Amino acid sequence: MYLIISVNGIKLKEKPQAFYRAFVEASPGKEIHFDLIRNGIIQHLVLVLEKSNLTHLSWTYLGLPIKSSVNKTVWTLYIPWLLLQLLFLAVGAFIGWFKLKDQIPFQCALLFLCSGTAIFLIDTPFLASWPSWALAVVLSFQNLTSGLVLPLALRLLSIFPNRTRLGKTLWKWQWITFLFFSLYFFSESVDDLGGVFGWKSNGLVANLLVRVFANIDQWLVLIFFGLAGLLLMAQRIETKYRPQMRLRIIESGFLLGILGLAIFFVIRPVLFGLIPESWRLSYGFSMLFLTLVLFSATPLSFTYAILVRKVFGIRFII
Repeated sequence: MYLIISVNGIKLKEKPQAFYRAFVEASPGKEIHFDLIRNGIIQHLVLVLEKSNLTHLSWTYLGLPIKSSVNKTVWTLYIPWLLLQLLFLAVGAFIGWFKLKDQIPFQCALLFLCSGTAIFLIDTPFLASWPSWALAVVLSFQNLTSGLVLPLALRLLSIFPNRTRLGKTLWKWQWITFLFFSLYFFSESVDDLGGVFGWKSNGLVANLLVRVFANIDQWLVLIFFGLAGLLLMAQRIETKYRPQMRLRIIESGFLLGILGLAIFFVIRPVLFGLIPESWRLSYGFSMLFLTLVLFSATPLSFTYAILVRKVFGIRFII
């Protein structure tokens, strides 16, 4: 056993991110210098990188062997998320362009634009190789937009597709949801910026932050599930005798999107440990694409309701 204590002269205890960035910024022929402790003795190691001749990847999906090029494999994983973020951004921009001054369409546009931006930023190609300051800006803005998505969704559900007494109450106290969900932005930003600039430590303050904000994203998602479910139930109960069929498609889109969140944040990680190791890759890909399909249902349902059912009175597309 050995312990790496520094990379290229930078002590990992002071800047742990130096290990990762040394490989991200490396190129063929470049040397990476390590200081490590082995059997109580400090040794120096020089690693010289060589150009890889790897042209294809071999993996198994649903028991079937698959061989594809590295680029094809990467784009197979990236393109579906790219299409999803473009869908969110397109629908949000479309609604906002035509109905910017109307309250409900504006809330829809804001929700979709934040969702598309959050997905786009986290999937930016070669993000880890960017300069530290640029990486910090992108990660902070991504955390901000991600933190706004769920409270904006609750804000929209409180007045749309149908107004309810519970929705009026949530609308009145919506600032509490934004304040509470801002904890996500704070905790994720502290964690990400700590990884970029090496702020992490084993001090009392760091340990306190870890305890307070551990698994906060799972808790926030569960709270969102509860509030969103109550709002949708209230809408269904209070509109039972005055149904608006053109809005049912939007309710279904919301439900499918919420189900996608449940699969991604709750069901997927829970079941992963129960899946045999030989099937985990297939399971991961299957759950990934299932989540994408369910996420896409929300903007697609709005598109259908707007263009076919004329929910917002928009009659054409430029």
